[in-house]
Amino acid sequence: MERKNSILFNVSLSFVAITIILGAVQPAFAQDASPGFYGSDQNGNIFLFDPTIPLITPLGNTGTDVGSTEIECTNDGSFCFSQLRDGAFLIEEVGFNPPILVGAPVNDNAAFNGLEYVGSTLYGTWITIPCDPSILATLNPVTGVFVDIGPTNTGRPMAGLAYDTTNNIMYGVDGCGRVGPSSLWTVNLATGDAVSVGNTQVTLGSLEFGPDGKLYAGGDGTDGGNLYEINTATGLSSLVTPSGFSAVTGLTLVNDVPIGGISIPIDSTALILAGAQSISMWMIPVILAGIGIGVFVIKRRN
Repeated sequence: MERKNSILFNVSLSFVAITIILGAVQPAFAQDASPGFYGSDQNGNIFLFDPTIPLITPLGNTGTDVGSTEIECTNDGSFCFSQLRDGAFLIEEVGFNPPILVGAPVNDNAAFNGLEYVGSTLYGTWITIPCDPSILATLNPVTGVFVDIGPTNTGRPMAGLAYDTTNNIMYGVDGCGRVGPSSLWTVNLATGDAVSVGNTQVTLGSLEFGPDGKLYAGGDGTDGGNLYEINTATGLSSLVTPSGFSAVTGLTLVNDVPIGGISIPIDSTALILAGAQSISMWMIPVILAGIGIGVFVIKRRN
């Protein structure tokens, strides 16, 4: 009887070890979004945008009852957030693969029409009165607490933000629903003050740099649903493709896949390697533990 109990004890101990190993590995792969260029409409529908083909791939709805005015992810997709439509003054964590609400809405006390990460800092442009000029602030999306930097002085809300990591320039587009056309601006991250680059000649609701390094914007109002490339020198827009949605209120880019603390660029090879490494890191300990348990039981029986 003692021999059987010893075997059961050791088998149980082995499974506990496996559980601890898997528990340690799993957080490295927990993320809200895999690599891609994502867009959203005002109803919370999420899609993938490949500007090189161009191709729109609908992914589904996050399930929000209020809709969305902006989406933003950390660079590696570990966390993604959706600012709910103007007037709700709420932000919530969302997942894109598939679209789903991850956490409960958090009160941020304003409508953040533009959101953009610069490193680990989330910048946002907010209003509380429709079509008022925006104020630039830093926002903690987990607590909803924000710290004002200063007014943008654009005359209208800043509907989207996009950071040029090569030249360290924050760009923004103004917009207020059906009131257009929008202008492209550069935004001073120290003061909030914006300087006009030029008129886009279309009405916009979002802005983001794509995986090819070009600046893209989503159409709103009379240009609702269209996706445009924006010239950073002049502000002029050129149509890339319709999205199939009535408006594009959010754009965000997930650049890298975190693998054991190492990031690899977006491409098909990277995705295959990411999947293979994920599977191997989960399966190898299980296989080895299973072999060890089998050998142990056989020896004990002999």
